[in-house]
Amino acid sequence: MLRRLNDLKSRQTGESIMRFRTTGDYRQMSGFSVRFDDQYFDPVVVLSPSEVFVDCGGFDGDTVLAFLSRQPNYCHIYMFEPSTDNFEKASRRLLGIPNLSLISLAVSDRPGTLSFDPGAGSASKVTSEGSLAIKAVSLDEYIAARLTYIKMDLEGWETKALAGTKRHIINDHPKLAISVYHDASDFWKIPEFVLGLREDYDVYLRHYSEGWSETVMYFIPRDQRSLPLSTDSR
Repeated sequence: MLRRLNDLKSRQTGESIMRFRTTGDYRQMSGFSVRFDDQYFDPVVVLSPSEVFVDCGGFDGDTVLAFLSRQPNYCHIYMFEPSTDNFEKASRRLLGIPNLSLISLAVSDRPGTLSFDPGAGSASKVTSEGSLAIKAVSLDEYIAARLTYIKMDLEGWETKALAGTKRHIINDHPKLAISVYHDASDFWKIPEFVLGLREDYDVYLRHYSEGWSETVMYFIPRDQRSLPLSTDSR
């Protein structure tokens, strides 16, 4: 996984996280801090007024608001959130925002019905033990428009959702911010999948907590990279 990362900061982040996950030694996380406001919007992500942003796992609308604070001019926003409680909160928070589609569906590799555990707030997820049946769609089948930035934080369902986004990744070459911390294998499975579709991405890894959670892998189209390779601290 580390050899695929494009800057020193990413490699240092990956090394620290792997050491922490294998040893449980919190000293490995001493260089990190809680930075939820920056999550999904690292400086490697350059936003423009032409953005068509897709928030997969929108929770209560917090990521949409973070996007708007950084790029108030945009083309369109799609937010997917299958939890009824979270969707209602997001609908209230985001009321009146133009060019915004709020979609109460899950994102997966294909249309269908999934079992969902709705009672864990931001950690609500698809699981075989879930008490709620929810409808799912794939981004490739549901959205015809060209997409420029896709964020996924799906509590372990990211690989399934990416499998349903192949066409957009290949044809649109969007920026991607994908959570990789829910399953340790995602640290190498997700870049293997994305780079298997298109090799012309630069890959960055950032971490936004002092523990094992909130690690995001960014895929930035090589022709959009605007920053030099980083040598700074975490």
